[in-house]
Amino acid sequence: MKSLFRKPDFSRQWTIGTLTYSFSGIVTLFSLLLLGDFANSIKGRSVFQLVQLMFKTYGASDFLNTLMIVSLPCVLGLVLGPVVSVHSDRCRSRWGRRIPYLALTTPVAALAIAGFAYSPAIGRTVAGWIGVAENPVILWTLGIFWGVFEVATVISGAIFGALVNDVVPHPLLGRFYGLFRIVSLLCGILFNFWFLGFAATHSKILFLSVAVVYGVGFMYMCLKVREGEYPPPEKSERRGVFAAIATYCRECYSKPYYLLIYCFGTAMALAISPVNSFSMFYAQDLQIDMDIYGKFLAVTYMISFVLSYFLGALADRIHPLRASILFMGLYAVMGIVSSFCIRDTASYGIAFVAHGVLAGGYLTVSASLFQRLLPRAQFAQFSSAGGLISGIAMILLVPLIGKFLDWTGHQYQYTYLLGGLIALLSVVLGCVLYRQFRIRQAREGEDEE
Repeated sequence: MKSLFRKPDFSRQWTIGTLTYSFSGIVTLFSLLLLGDFANSIKGRSVFQLVQLMFKTYGASDFLNTLMIVSLPCVLGLVLGPVVSVHSDRCRSRWGRRIPYLALTTPVAALAIAGFAYSPAIGRTVAGWIGVAENPVILWTLGIFWGVFEVATVISGAIFGALVNDVVPHPLLGRFYGLFRIVSLLCGILFNFWFLGFAATHSKILFLSVAVVYGVGFMYMCLKVREGEYPPPEKSERRGVFAAIATYCRECYSKPYYLLIYCFGTAMALAISPVNSFSMFYAQDLQIDMDIYGKFLAVTYMISFVLSYFLGALADRIHPLRASILFMGLYAVMGIVSSFCIRDTASYGIAFVAHGVLAGGYLTVSASLFQRLLPRAQFAQFSSAGGLISGIAMILLVPLIGKFLDWTGHQYQYTYLLGGLIALLSVVLGCVLYRQFRIRQAREGEDEE
């Protein structure tokens, strides 16, 4: 246990690629990246819930809500992820191979967030001009801004993780992501404890505030973080779109080991998705006030906040693969048990907090998983390949869950049962992957642990 929290060695230097850091350099790097994470987390922790509530307010069904909030980002990820990731891996510019993409998408996302603030007014104005009902036009307006927002978010999300992989020394990745989670959770605590209760009445000022914080904070990180030098990209023999697709598929999907990594990551992401997608509606179905729901979220984040650095250090110590399997096993037990026990506000609160803490624990310990398992030189490309499989699974599963819930009369307790069963599947996949991982280590004469 003591080894997880050793006194820092101020004389030590860390290297990654052509970058070399002293202790103070690591502190500066972490501070800049965590500032970017703060801005990004303010966006992620607020916009999703605010837009989800707006869709519901203006008449969207559970099916339409999940189609827009969950499936659309996945479709965009399928289309944009591979293209952007391959181009980013091969990009060589004076600003690096990741920063240009982040700097270009930041103002687009910020303007789209500001667009959400004015969507009801725009929708009502347009509806008055053409003489139709207001709500459908407002939903269309929200959908357009949501599409623009998600294009920028999908690109930024694919590249931000790759930037971290390029500039943070790998022996520190687990601890960095522990701090990363702490910042993200702090944003969740701030928003859900103090501001979510005002979502219905003050959404305009909330959207505009988030747009400013995100735009300024994330852009500052883009201007200050410096990437190292990269070797020239390998000469590509690809000719045309179809040849490029064939090469991408051959490089990313021809090895069973990588397919197993993708499937494990997909199963873990799917396991927490049912509860995440419908928890707010479950609370409303139980007549739980949004202020109380926000405080349940805040409690979840507070607990995860305390645990995050320890869990990041634990992932560095025992390997993120082992830690991920452990948390998925705990989540499986929680989900299956909770599906039979939720009856009122108190039992919902206990189950929801348990879900949040275990899901947050999984997100923390698995944050450096792909960095430890996928090729560094083509990390964005291989990571996008995993994202393609996850995206297809999300597109197929989550709307079906929404349709199923519409059909059952909104029996939201099934979301916990489904999450638990999928988590159980992920444990099986994780154990198979761990065996293959150890075989590869022995074959290559490495000991990453």
